Amino acid sequence: MRHKKNGCGCLGLCVLTTILCLPFSSVEAADQLKIMSFNVWTVENTQSGRNRIVDIVHTSGADVVGFQELSNAAQIAASLGWTLHQNGEKPIMSRYPIVANSPGGLGARIALPNGAYAWVFNVHLPAYPYEPYDLRDGKLAKKEASVIASANNTRGSQVTALLNDIAAVGALTSGDKVFVTGDFNEPSCLDWTQAAVDATSRTYDIKVEWPVSKRIIDFGFTDSLRAVRPDAVFDRAYTWTPLPGSNEVHDRIDIIYFAGCDVRPISVQNIGPVGGNPNTDIEYSGYPSDHRAVLAAFVFTPPVVSAGDNILTTLELASVPNALTLGGSVKDDYSPHTVRWEAFEVALGGGLTTKVVFADATDPHTAVTIREAGTYVLKLTASDSNGSFSDQMEIVVYEDACEANKATGTWVANYYDRNGDCIVDMEDFTILAAEWLDSTALTESFAVRRQ
Repeated sequence: MRHKKNGCGCLGLCVLTTILCLPFSSVEAADQLKIMSFNVWTVENTQSGRNRIVDIVHTSGADVVGFQELSNAAQIAASLGWTLHQNGEKPIMSRYPIVANSPGGLGARIALPNGAYAWVFNVHLPAYPYEPYDLRDGKLAKKEASVIASANNTRGSQVTALLNDIAAVGALTSGDKVFVTGDFNEPSCLDWTQAAVDATSRTYDIKVEWPVSKRIIDFGFTDSLRAVRPDAVFDRAYTWTPLPGSNEVHDRIDIIYFAGCDVRPISVQNIGPVGGNPNTDIEYSGYPSDHRAVLAAFVFTPPVVSAGDNILTTLELASVPNALTLGGSVKDDYSPHTVRWEAFEVALGGGLTTKVVFADATDPHTAVTIREAGTYVLKLTASDSNGSFSDQMEIVVYEDACEANKATGTWVANYYDRNGDCIVDMEDFTILAAEWLDSTALTESFAVRRQ
């Protein structure tokens, strides 16, 4: 938005203490990407203004910037040493390679250092009529339906073009991380809630489910600021405008949306001039624009995979008709993923085995049956666009409880169990009789042992 004058529906077994180490890999990592939305106004028309833009971007630590109202994009990109997607006064710049553009020109596909890809779309929607001004000035009825109709008429076709461009490249189903930056020139449906209206002193505020934000959210995106800072009553985070104005309608119209695999915002901050304004999180001396820039930091968190505790059991308790239920889990809140169990047998040198039968190898909590006694390592793997991540557990299956007790050191010898099979029967009596006949005398130690 250029400087203006006054006038939402919008996710009975024993545990062993050691684990067999086979050559599996378990990856734990989180990559970070900082994205900025920056309406620069007219400051880029002078060299000093361009220098300030470059300095703000460098100081912010941003990796990708969606600019609005920027007409000297090539000079800015050259000064930054970044790649450029030129789209009129809505360019996208990235410190990482831009490898493709969307058919509608609103998006750029960026190759990230970790091998993943991100689509970034950037828009500058029409500024007029600006419905909050019309509400203030009495030009628009204080009825939600009237406000929504005006907003749809002003920006609806451009939002449709944005969503069509996103769909055309299959961004939301490709496994890529997806972001939308922009000066939307319309408040968010997450901000003009009834609670926010009740808390404001502005007489013209009403509850409005603003259509631009609602359509983007319904399409599959999340408002990054409200994901991190959900309190729209006490944390307004206005981006329009840092310039003074006694009759100005301050609001949050610069937004960064996100979607895709494993994307999680960890901070969202507004950049603006020095002055202690609560809507400015990062102050910049000599800040040149009539919009606060928005800087969002995202992490790409891989699935957290746990195969569960190790298990010690007997063949009777682990074979048909009995089954063991595995305690695996996969936490992956921000993306679709696939899950797979595999079983390896220690006696085979860690090779795959068919002696462990999964009821459903794609379910972390599946049941298994085991056909033979032995030691098995079960590996749970979750895969998504960041790669494959795994954890493993061990199941030791003994022929019977006697063998299990012996192996774990819990077996207490019974003198009359002469063959050590945990059963006192005629075989033990035969052994005992033979020992008695071989004995020339009942020794004291023998008598004590009989007690």
